[in-house]
Amino acid sequence: MTAPTAAGSGGQAVAADAATAPAIPVTATVVESLDDVDATEWDRIAVDAGLYLSHRWLRHEENSPAVTARYVLLTGPTGRLLAATPVYRVHNELNAGYRPHERLAGVTEAARLVIAGARRGYRNAPLLDPSLTQGERTTCLRLLGDCVSGVADGFGADQAWWLYVQDEVVEELRGATGVATAHLQKLDAAIDLPGDDFEAYLAALPRKRRSVVRTEERRFAEAGYELRQLPLSACWSQAGELLARLQDKYGHAPDPEPLRRLLREQAAGLGDTGTVRACYVDDDRMVGFSLAYDFAGTTWIRAAGFDYPRLLGAQEYFSLAFYQPIRDAYRDGRVRRVHLGASSAQAKALRGARLTPLWAVPNSPTHQAEPAQVRSANQRLADSWRSELGSHAPELTF
Repeated sequence: MTAPTAAGSGGQAVAADAATAPAIPVTATVVESLDDVDATEWDRIAVDAGLYLSHRWLRHEENSPAVTARYVLLTGPTGRLLAATPVYRVHNELNAGYRPHERLAGVTEAARLVIAGARRGYRNAPLLDPSLTQGERTTCLRLLGDCVSGVADGFGADQAWWLYVQDEVVEELRGATGVATAHLQKLDAAIDLPGDDFEAYLAALPRKRRSVVRTEERRFAEAGYELRQLPLSACWSQAGELLARLQDKYGHAPDPEPLRRLLREQAAGLGDTGTVRACYVDDDRMVGFSLAYDFAGTTWIRAAGFDYPRLLGAQEYFSLAFYQPIRDAYRDGRVRRVHLGASSAQAKALRGARLTPLWAVPNSPTHQAEPAQVRSANQRLADSWRSELGSHAPELTF
């Protein structure tokens, strides 16, 4: 069987090992922009991976001066997309969560780092056609790994990583890359919506939690805020200021200007598809907001911010980032999940979220850490989750 080759930038080829070639004919190609990829076809295989690997999100990320992007595409004989992933040469990473040596046990700092898959959102997966057989999935994953290695070599990178990989695919990816042990990273949280209305959501909670949610909603209603839904383009400046206040509360740089710029550019780059749910006090001042995007039947909560001194102690965060999106999802009818992200796991679990682990996988065994050191770090993190979250923590043993 002839091994496919990937056409790289400048006519360079990325060769795949013949042993990884799937039974179906596959062409591997590397392109420099998602402008060269049909958005509907890309999103068809991104449904399970989510917003942060959607065409519109990645095309926006492509504009970042912090990275140089490439896209690995595996297509069948009719041109149908079978598998894909973005690949980024990182020039300047401001988010420590995407610097592997600062977060992963036994990992040394890369001289030149490549990230495979999503580089934002704390959620990642290789993109695979849902109709592939298990054997085809395995061989496509191996071929993706080979192509990522080829792109990394072309960039002169010494490390390539898949970060925050979904639990559902991590074992397949680890096997395809030949890595001994994946690194445990964070807990992802999402609420799968039961039934047809908010009462069905409440009914799925334990009795005491139902009472808590009703109390929180009542307190928010009694606070007398004016509620508005508006596009991000209409409020990015105010939202950026509130986001900075939240960052300051948790020990990050409080300068609002970079955050205003980020939200302004996000509104423009994503076609102003985000929904801002905001509460206002009587002087027409926004004092709290959440920002969400809908993709593939899921509402993705992207950001929130608050003017803490002006809040009325009425559970504003849970109302704007949980209950209002859940109610809107039921009204819409097409949204069946609310994705809440990878922080404040206990608060999310208590309000019905399912917690699943996220993992880091090096693209090659050549830069994997000592497996015993990784397993030990994984066990410590899993034990800390069990201590904090009790029965809400996933069962993990290393």
